[in-house]
Amino acid sequence: MSQARLAHRLGVTATSVARWERNERPISELTGRFVRVLAEIESKASPDLAARVARLLPALTTRHATTRARTRKRTS
Repeated sequence: MSQARLAHRLGVTATSVARWERNERPISELTGRFVRVLAEIESKASPDLAARVARLLPALTTRHATTRARTRKRTS
């Protein structure tokens, strides 16, 4: 799946998808969840999408950890 098509499905720009893939911008937790669901649905039909998701997962994990750390600091 192209960046443009994935972006369209997520409701973002292809530039955003490219930045996520290069780990230049964090992915929101909600978008990350949607990407995972989309990948699960389409992985059998589109191995390319599964590869894109694999590249995005480190950014998702980093974003989630950063968000949790910030939340803990605010509530302390």
